[in-house]
Amino acid sequence: MTPGHEEVGSAPGRGRTDLSQAPCLNCGDPRQGAFCPRCGQRKAQVLGSVRQLMQEVVADQFNLDGRLPRTLMSLFFRPGRLTREYLEGRVAPYVRPFRLYLFSSILFFILLGALGLQGLNELSLAPEGRAGSPASEMGEPEAGEPQMAETETAPVQWGWGPDADIRINTGSSFLDSLLRERLDRLTRLEPVEALQEVVRVLLRYVPTLLFLLLPVFAGLFALLYVRQRRFYLEHFIFVLHIHAFLFSVFSFLLVMSALGQEWLVGPLQLGIWIYLFLALRRVYGQSRRKTAVKLILISLAYLMILSSALPPFLVISFLFGG
Repeated sequence: MTPGHEEVGSAPGRGRTDLSQAPCLNCGDPRQGAFCPRCGQRKAQVLGSVRQLMQEVVADQFNLDGRLPRTLMSLFFRPGRLTREYLEGRVAPYVRPFRLYLFSSILFFILLGALGLQGLNELSLAPEGRAGSPASEMGEPEAGEPQMAETETAPVQWGWGPDADIRINTGSSFLDSLLRERLDRLTRLEPVEALQEVVRVLLRYVPTLLFLLLPVFAGLFALLYVRQRRFYLEHFIFVLHIHAFLFSVFSFLLVMSALGQEWLVGPLQLGIWIYLFLALRRVYGQSRRKTAVKLILISLAYLMILSSALPPFLVISFLFGG
C-alpha cells in the first residue's frame, strides 16, 4: 500500500450494534445519545445490510438541504472521496449512495429518450427517411447492391411493409407465434417509426438490467480485492458512486452533443479513465501498477457481463414487454 492511501475497511466503530455511547463518526462529538447533538447524524451502524441501504432511499427523499452541491463537488472533482467518506462514517454531509445513483440514472435515460427520439423524429421528416424513398425501401436493394442469398435454414426471414412475408422457425411454436406477432406489428410501421419503437423498448428495460447487474459488478470488485477482506457492501457502495459519476458524465455528453459540441467526447473519455484510476487508488489504496491492471480487468469483465446479459434480456423484453 502506498503512503497516503490507507485502508478504509477499519472504520471506527464498525461491528457495533449500539453506537449511542460512542463518539459521532461524522464530526467526532463525544456526547452520548442516539443522534449527535452537534451535527444531527444518527448513531447507527453504517455498513449494516443491503436492506438498511435500501431504506435510506425513502428516508432521504425529502431532505436534501445543502448536501447536493457538496456531494456533486466530491463526486466530480475528488475521485473516490464519497466512498471513503461513507465507509468512514461521515454520512450526514452527503446524498446517500442509492439516491445519487437513482437520480443520475433517471436523468440520463430521460435525456437519452428525449434527445434520441428527437433525432429520430428529425430523420423521419427528412426526404431520405420517408417511406417510399429509395433509402427506406428495406428488402429491395439499390442498383449495384449485391443480392443476399436466401437461406431456408435462417430462423427468422422477413421483409418490410404490411404485406411482408414473415417466416419464422425457432423450433418452438409458442416463440414462433410470439415473434411473428411482434414483427408483424413492427413491419406495419414506417422504418423510422419502427426504430422509435425499438428505442422505446430499450429505454424502458435497459435501466432495469443495469440495476439488476449492480450486485454482479460489486461481486466483481469483491473478487479482485478479496485479500483486503472487505465487506461486500463496501464494494457495492463504490459501484453505486462510480455508476452515478458515469451516468452524470454521459448526461452531460448527450446535452453537449445536442448543442453541436461533439469535440468534448474524446477529452471526456480520457477523463473517465483517469477518474476511475484515481478512484480505485483512493478507495482501495494499492500501487499504480496493481490499480492499472485491475482497472483493465474490471473494464473487460464489465463489458463481457453487459454484452452477455443485454441481448437475451432485450429479446425477452421485446417478446413479453409489449
